[in-house]
Amino acid sequence: MPTVRGSAEDFEVDPDWADIWFGAVHPMQIEVPRFHEALQMIDERGGVAPAWFFPGMPCYVLTSHDDVHRAFLDTHTFSPRKTQEVMTFPILGPTFLGYEGREHDLHRNVVARQFTKRRSEAYVPTLLEPQAHAVIDGFCARGDADLMGEFGKQYPLAVIGGLLGIPIDDWDRMSAWASDLILGSDPDHQQQSARAFREFLLPHVDSRRGRPADDILSLLANGEVDGKALTQQQIASFMLLLFPAGADTTWLGIGNMMSAILTTPGALEALSADPELRHRAVEETLRWAPPVALVPRITARDIEIRGVGIPADSLCLLGIAAANRDPSRFREPASWILDRRPNKHISFSFGEHFCLGAHIARGEMRSALDAILDRLPGLRLVEEPTYWGASIRGPDALRVTFDPSEPGRRERR
Repeated sequence: MPTVRGSAEDFEVDPDWADIWFGAVHPMQIEVPRFHEALQMIDERGGVAPAWFFPGMPCYVLTSHDDVHRAFLDTHTFSPRKTQEVMTFPILGPTFLGYEGREHDLHRNVVARQFTKRRSEAYVPTLLEPQAHAVIDGFCARGDADLMGEFGKQYPLAVIGGLLGIPIDDWDRMSAWASDLILGSDPDHQQQSARAFREFLLPHVDSRRGRPADDILSLLANGEVDGKALTQQQIASFMLLLFPAGADTTWLGIGNMMSAILTTPGALEALSADPELRHRAVEETLRWAPPVALVPRITARDIEIRGVGIPADSLCLLGIAAANRDPSRFREPASWILDRRPNKHISFSFGEHFCLGAHIARGEMRSALDAILDRLPGLRLVEEPTYWGASIRGPDALRVTFDPSEPGRRERR
């Protein structure tokens, strides 16, 4: 891992947030109830602060919208390559997530056409809506469910499986791989999951070579970079990146959205009455509670921000969650406001590494919301959700009751 100048013992962290591990992710089952409060304190005290990524591992947290925005654009200082060489390359192998400049563009463009806004909109009636309803069919007759475990977890897996062109015939196994690869904390276990996924994938790669289907795996199996065919290792690395990224972040985004709607007075009724408002619910959720709340970057050179010197090879966290609640940009930033406009959040990052799946993620969240509201009348929250994690954040469960209905029934919108 990267180091900062001096030892961890010499790294001075404000006691008001010294107990928070800003690197915590959801499956580690670390509850961070003061997460937004701590980010607000950092922002009020200058916007840049030393903190703990994990105990004994220093980092710097950036909270100002302007600083976070500039850091995403300044890849020469806040280097994606240096970051992913440490954090993901050892597990996933090299991917465009850690490439920069022309190398990044060449690799990203192999699959980019599957993620355009126009293509993403075409997936709604053919993939996103049918899969949302198919998952709801599994529990709608019961009258109760955990929307995180029974819908939010299963639905994105089905969608990303369809997009990539891999069969999701073992929900538990595929779900475990997805969580291990992007959110896991045990490197050995992550390596095991990566090997298992590669072994699962290879026969499907071979079946697409020269016989492409309309899916991302076919693009990879027959794709080229600089005139050279992708190797099996490169294809596996692509898939190891796209599969968990498309599954777990959307899962948490759906959970954050339904949590906000069910805990905001009047929101459920307004959205049920007026489907045209639903895209605003998606955007406000992405601002209010982005599933990727803090993005790591390692500095390639010394830099000073707001009077705080950050040495080269330091781990920084770009605070998307804080930038999205910057009071200079958003009114009542801590509140979930359905009709908020404008709403120029940066939840999908910015610049060269803007999230490839942003349009798909929005479509999935909107299709999920449509299906839940149309299929689960009388939806009620059983208990207040508890939020877990910091860097990647969402509710651990979302237990609800509703009026039971027959599988396959759909309301006309």
